[in-house]
Amino acid sequence: MSALPSPDDRAVIHLNAVEALVLYDLLARWTAHGSERPPHPVPPECFESSGEVGVLVRLLGRLESQLVSPFADNYFEFVDNARKTLEEQVGDMKLLSCD
Repeated sequence: MSALPSPDDRAVIHLNAVEALVLYDLLARWTAHGSERPPHPVPPECFESSGEVGVLVRLLGRLESQLVSPFADNYFEFVDNARKTLEEQVGDMKLLSCD
């Protein structure tokens, strides 16, 4: 049996700039980053613990520290173009409901 991962262990995930921007925008909307209420809140039943929410918020912070686009005047244009690029690559993908 292998040992459980510890907080000191690292996992590396590589995203291209388009993927990172789309993920950043999604997480920002879900967590109300920079606003009082998220425009698209995730239903609480989608999460089993606050640890899951915490990892998403940390990921958002790490993306924000690496991306320049969120601070650009034409940020929403960048996001729209990034989404279209990914839609062309993946097609019409849908998620299941949380309930």
